Amino acid sequence: MIGGRRCPIVGVVTMDQLMVDVGDQTVSIGDEVVLIGTQGSDSVTANEWGNRLGTIGYEIVCGLSNRLPRHYR
Repeated sequence: MIGGRRCPIVGVVTMDQLMVDVGDQTVSIGDEVVLIGTQGSDSVTANEWGNRLGTIGYEIVCGLSNRLPRHYR
């Protein structure tokens, strides 16, 4: 999610990078992007990722590398 809006992944996820289609939404360097968590009134869970990828949420969170910053609240 970027700016409280879900953006579809486009292309192929490579290593630990991906691209999303933000449409006509204005996005700037430093804007918050949420892969797992809450932004605005919407949330994305590890289990949701798992369901979409044919696995379980635990496998999703174990696959996140240490290059990805974590912010716990």
